[in-house]
Amino acid sequence: MRPITLAVAACLLGASTTAAGAHPGPSTPDSTIPLVTGDEVVVHEVAGRDVYVPRAGKGREHIRFARYELPGRHFVVPSDAAAAVAAGTVDEALFDVDALARNGRELALIVQGTTSGRTLRSLSGAALRVDREGAARVWARRSPGQKVWLDRRVEVALDRTMPRIGAPDALAGGHTGQGVEVAVLDTGVDGDHPDLAGAVAEARDFTGSGTEDRHGHGTHVASTIRGAGDTRYRGGAPGSTLLSGKVLDDGGSGYLSSRAWSGRPRGAPGW
Repeated sequence: MRPITLAVAACLLGASTTAAGAHPGPSTPDSTIPLVTGDEVVVHEVAGRDVYVPRAGKGREHIRFARYELPGRHFVVPSDAAAAVAAGTVDEALFDVDALARNGRELALIVQGTTSGRTLRSLSGAALRVDREGAARVWARRSPGQKVWLDRRVEVALDRTMPRIGAPDALAGGHTGQGVEVAVLDTGVDGDHPDLAGAVAEARDFTGSGTEDRHGHGTHVASTIRGAGDTRYRGGAPGSTLLSGKVLDDGGSGYLSSRAWSGRPRGAPGW
């Protein structure tokens, strides 16, 4: 959701432009990635490397496309989206072909100023799942300045955290997190785990698979926060209270928009 940087803006302005339908040469189509504008990008493999070929949507044959790269990322930006991307009102990631490919065939969007889809009160908008035609409608109805982001898929990752954040010193000084509520937005939390007995005050599911943690990562994270184990495995804030938001499914993946839940006080409308 970050605004485009000046460096990338300059890169965009100086990038080569390609007319819709231009083709770099013979190749075998590999995949087709839809864009929020209703256009699409065909990914070809040519001489062992991917080539990104924009294809304008219906009625958009006049559109041209800028293509540029950052390390590990390839962008294809339609000419009528460039100014909004540079201004930060339209998420640059919506034209990051690699990020879109990881997200799946449907476009997952967060759109401010709309009530369609799943309401996100903290963002004054909604999370939508749309196909190419639905994306074109969203783009056509977008008003100047209206913000649109890619609802990115997020994945779990394990790491050792306590020594890195200075938790042993904080605990030695009596800072236990007593009276603090911590939202754990992950794969759920096993409230029956001996180290987490009585720690979870409330749990919500945003995946459709129930609040139980069948993956394990959420319980691991909850334990690093609130775990009541021995000195070696004790959590960093053993006096805190946990709110479990299951935003990652049993396979460990989910959508960015689910995390907006924790921005509301417990008990508030929409919590």
